[in-house]
Amino acid sequence: MLVICSWCEKFIKEKEPLWDKSISHTICEECYEKATVEIRRFEEQEDRKKVNRGGFSETIIMAKRE
Repeated sequence: MLVICSWCEKFIKEKEPLWDKSISHTICEECYEKATVEIRRFEEQEDRKKVNRGGFSETIIMAKRE
């Protein structure tokens, strides 16, 4: 079975059963790092939006960071 990255389609490895040439998907290290950076950036933007709204959301965010 061939394992490829579902993001960039790069070949990752071949796994048992070797005679089976079907395809399985995962994410390669490079794409994982890119995705992690994007997710963190998105979360930070969402946190800023919540702080700007004030009130209850602001209290939750401040408590989460302490």
